[in-house]
Amino acid sequence: MTLPGFLVSDQVFWVVCGLFYLSDNIRPMKARQIVLVKGITVTPTLRIDEKVELSGVFDYSERDYLSSGQLACGIVLAPSDRIGSASLTLLYRPARWLSLTLTGQHQKCTSDTDLGNYTVNIGTLGVRISF
Repeated sequence: MTLPGFLVSDQVFWVVCGLFYLSDNIRPMKARQIVLVKGITVTPTLRIDEKVELSGVFDYSERDYLSSGQLACGIVLAPSDRIGSASLTLLYRPARWLSLTLTGQHQKCTSDTDLGNYTVNIGTLGVRISF
């Protein structure tokens, strides 16, 4: 079902990740990894006709890693990453039971840590057969 007009959604996530456990006095306690993520994602979709659809995902986020012990003492600044990615997907349905997809993605990460910067290009080709 296709509805005319624009669709806007706003989402707020709170995710706690990492490991946390208590143990005896021989092994130390592992701390949680707390990451503050600020970003925006735009996902436009263009249906060209009944068989062809073009969609994209454009994302930018800043990640601040807040759980360093030296950060609490004020010795060092919190490390952070800035990640931008863009992907385009072309979907072709020659039959109701067959879908072909072609996707290209570009991602770039700029980090404050050593060896944390990268740029990557990814391409995928997919076939879906449904019954």
